[in-house]
Amino acid sequence: ELHSREGLEAQVERMIASENLRQGSRAFYDDFLDLSRFSSLEKDKLIYPAFNQAVAEDAHEQLMMFLDHHLIDNEAPYPSIFTAKETFLTRSLGMIYAVPVVPSEGWELVRFPEDDIRGGLLSHAGFTALHSHPGRSSATLRGIAVRQSLLCQTVAPAPAAVNFTVVQDVDNPEFRTARARLTQHRTDAACASCHRFIDPIGLSLENFDGAGMYRIREHGEMIDTSGEVDGIAYDDLPALENILANHEAATSCVVERLQHYATGRSNTEIDSYWNVELMRGFERSDYNFRELMATIARSEEFYAVSFPEAEGGEDLQQANITTQERNS
Repeated sequence: ELHSREGLEAQVERMIASENLRQGSRAFYDDFLDLSRFSSLEKDKLIYPAFNQAVAEDAHEQLMMFLDHHLIDNEAPYPSIFTAKETFLTRSLGMIYAVPVVPSEGWELVRFPEDDIRGGLLSHAGFTALHSHPGRSSATLRGIAVRQSLLCQTVAPAPAAVNFTVVQDVDNPEFRTARARLTQHRTDAACASCHRFIDPIGLSLENFDGAGMYRIREHGEMIDTSGEVDGIAYDDLPALENILANHEAATSCVVERLQHYATGRSNTEIDSYWNVELMRGFERSDYNFRELMATIARSEEFYAVSFPEAEGGEDLQQANITTQERNS
């Protein structure tokens, strides 16, 4: 039955409606956002006593539940993950968020006020704590995570023999905030161009410390979360989240990553054309993530294969074999 379009469509619809869909979506989230790093996430217990292994596990699960709630259950447009105000908390996460959680066990659905800095994906403790050092936050790691994971943009590796002394010295009385330390760091010409690309985004998340807890000051100094991304200036994290929600790279990135995840192959010429068609369909569906998965599964390109290398290493000409061609 899978060799006919009608039979394939019936099975795709069955699978998209299945509870097992969450297993697939969650596996993709882990890959897309590099969440496997939670298994080795540790924090300095003297600096962040509220953060422990239970919090790390809950923060991981919270991201999964947040994404499933908006993208699978409610079928909200994909860009809404940057601005959504509903998430889930446990008692242990409530300590990090400074929010009272009623159930002593399990999860509680929480909606933050519209004017609250909390809400979107970037403000989740799972995101800010994951992209931090054991004893301090990291505007650079967070900026890289947004650029690479969420916008599919390339960030060059740090040059050899870079001096990180100023950045790592969080007790330096002259440079009391991360912004001040990174500004001094950018005086190194080898670092300047990349840090101008990644740091403004990360600095907008400095209201969250290395454990994801909210703060407004660092060593007594007010934290400045304003910045500029791709030529657009903004004042704070909610403004940045709105920019990202409307950023063309954010939607094209998830299409590209899901396409690659689904096929498990390197990008080919036919995949590049397919990606354009998938993006057009994603736009027409109002960025429905569930529908994007179904579209990929019913696409001819999803079933394309190529000849293996010939013996002796000589490449054979690639041949894409669609469902119809197999049947002819």
